[in-house]
Amino acid sequence: MIPARARRPTREVRAARRARRVSGLVVSLVAVGALARAAGVPPQHDYVLHCSGCHRADGRGVPDAVPSLVGVDRFLRVSAGRPYLVRAPGVAQAPLADERLARLLNWVVVNFGTSRVSPAYTAHEVGLWRRRPLRDPTSLRERLLSQTEVAGARRPPPTGDGGPVPRSRP
Repeated sequence: MIPARARRPTREVRAARRARRVSGLVVSLVAVGALARAAGVPPQHDYVLHCSGCHRADGRGVPDAVPSLVGVDRFLRVSAGRPYLVRAPGVAQAPLADERLARLLNWVVVNFGTSRVSPAYTAHEVGLWRRRPLRDPTSLRERLLSQTEVAGARRPPPTGDGGPVPRSRP
């Protein structure tokens, strides 16, 4: 007779053990995903994933192609600037829920601008404005920049030029 320790488990027993391990792994992954969603994705991560490819990690953009985000808060000094920031094509069509996009916009303004967003963007307003993306963002941007100069705000550096390095905030 073969000792109990030396017997090899049957195919069914091995399959059942594998199934338990796999189901335990699946349950663990689902739990981790739920915790991550509950904790929320930091806006810095959304910036890296959805914005930095074009605007670069430092927000300076690409010369003659992608606008710099440095000094982006000056758009908030004119009435049409707030909706402009939401309706810009890369923002309005970002694959983010309205709440995450609002947090991202608030983070961008604070980290690449010189002031706080007051009042902060909300999911509700982002949801309303992003439904109507801009048809001609470049000409509207130029008009708004002219208005910010009249309102006393300095014009941002040309796209991708170097300008001041944005502040890094947690």
